[in-house]
Amino acid sequence: MKSRSKQRTKKQHRRLAATNGDATPLLSLCMIVKNESQNLAGCLQSVQDAVDEIIVVDTGSTDDTRTIAKNAGARVFDFTWCDDFSAARNESIRHARGRYILWLDADDRVNPAEIQKLKQLKTSLPQRQDHAYYLVVHSEAARMSGDLTFYQLRLFPNIPTARFEWQIHEQISNNLKKSGIICEQRPITIRHIGNEQQTDLIRKSKRNLAIIERVLEKKPEDFVMRFQLGRTLANLERYEEAITAMQQVVDNPVVKQQHPQFFLETSLLMGRYCSDIGLDDSAQQVYQSLLPDYPDNGLIHYYLGTAYFEAEKYAAAITELKQCQDTTFSAGFMPLNLDVINFQRGFLLGQAYQKTGKIEQARLSFEAALASPTYRYRILQELGLLQLNQNAYPLAADYFQQAIDEKDGRTDANYSNLGLALRKANRFEDAEQAFRTALDINPDRVEALTNLGHLSLLKKDYLQAISCFNRAKLMDPDMLDTKLGLCEIYFQQNNLDKLVKECETLLRELGLESDLVLQGLEDLAALFLNIGNALHQTQRQSLAMMAYQLAFMIFPSTQALKKMLPLATGSQSLDACKTVIQESLAQHNPDPAFLTAVKDQLATLAVG
Repeated sequence: MKSRSKQRTKKQHRRLAATNGDATPLLSLCMIVKNESQNLAGCLQSVQDAVDEIIVVDTGSTDDTRTIAKNAGARVFDFTWCDDFSAARNESIRHARGRYILWLDADDRVNPAEIQKLKQLKTSLPQRQDHAYYLVVHSEAARMSGDLTFYQLRLFPNIPTARFEWQIHEQISNNLKKSGIICEQRPITIRHIGNEQQTDLIRKSKRNLAIIERVLEKKPEDFVMRFQLGRTLANLERYEEAITAMQQVVDNPVVKQQHPQFFLETSLLMGRYCSDIGLDDSAQQVYQSLLPDYPDNGLIHYYLGTAYFEAEKYAAAITELKQCQDTTFSAGFMPLNLDVINFQRGFLLGQAYQKTGKIEQARLSFEAALASPTYRYRILQELGLLQLNQNAYPLAADYFQQAIDEKDGRTDANYSNLGLALRKANRFEDAEQAFRTALDINPDRVEALTNLGHLSLLKKDYLQAISCFNRAKLMDPDMLDTKLGLCEIYFQQNNLDKLVKECETLLRELGLESDLVLQGLEDLAALFLNIGNALHQTQRQSLAMMAYQLAFMIFPSTQALKKMLPLATGSQSLDACKTVIQESLAQHNPDPAFLTAVKDQLATLAVG
């Protein structure tokens, strides 16, 4: 085993030294590292076939980093760390022999498909050494903002003026442009995995903050460092301080006059930080101030529309979000979560339409948003909810099933809503399976438990229904439909003591008079009519329907009938309402005149 390892290392040295017959390497990989034994091998293995030499500058490792680098064929040099990333980067450049340089961090990876693109670029690198290249960086992050994508200058000619500047978040593009180097963008993606864990982001941000603050003590006028101060403070969730730092940058007249793109990006970040801490008006003002100078910028319209939506200004949100629906969002110099932006612009537009009662426009917006390859399950579940609210139960069930079939869509909420749609569509067995799956995923999904109780009630499985309702009451004591469900069961079981006790609870919770003397079933039915009226007045129509039905079950009356029937086509199907009426009439055997009145009422409703 030991001799094979040595042979493999020699082959790596020979491969890295091969330069198409030229003694000078074409492409040097330059890296700075410290204690990267967990990351370095993965990085080098991913990229070594595309480079001709590897330069690793170690800034004080105490682990196996140096050994790993040497085993990969790298030339390793020591550098005493001085809180200056540019100094370390420039030291790595100093040792490079290639005509061009690619720089990576140990937590960068290049996938095989991207390596092929890099090799193709390598074959076309100009002999004149007059071009540099921005490559795409896809940073995997644990923050709420998610993965970020942006262009960063990663490949450049090895010329004397190619030097990094700024001690933290070092950049080389300015010096290259001053030397007349043409900087181009190439769609070659580097995956950055260093911020995958939130703890890593916080640790690095604290380190960076200390360096930035020392730099600003000496150079308070450095607006680039002031910008990096704002970003770093935001990473540490110190948003108010971050906003102050960004405001100082945008207030600098030099920034707006001489660096308009930098001014725009700083302003957008400042607006986002305002939104992060609920300063909705301030966020809107930031975005509105940009529109006169950037009227066609889709990103501004997107962020302004989002800010309006979060402030519940839905009409204004619609206006802005419509402005960016045809914008092609792609990687730029500002780190963006493109997946979230491309998803949310249509998703939020659909929700804003829904909030303003424009249901058809909402549906069309959601359907258009399905073209986005990511977060499809979110859009499908929203379409399911839309159809559920429109009583289109089979279509709602279909959307929820599609959502479940998508990546990340197998959630307890989707199974619970699927079960509800199936129950409403009278597919009881499928509904029960969906509810049980939701509860397997999350035993505390109270909606699934409650709806399983109602399904059991429909099937007259009173024992299971009571178990479900009582468990749901413990989880959420404020859910009235569990109490109404229990009332119906107690009536069917002729358990009037428990029925009256549950009724008193409902009356107290609704602020209705509960200290009453009941002379008979008619009085008890009247109480449920009062409960139904209170619920109806507060727009809780499905609950009101349950109360009115209970009133009719306990003591059939024309008064209860007149309350029930107008709600039958809204919160519950007419067929279900007819079933309740028929079962109640069969129990009570009312006089013929009342039966005739019921038939007349149903006939009137059917004609209407």
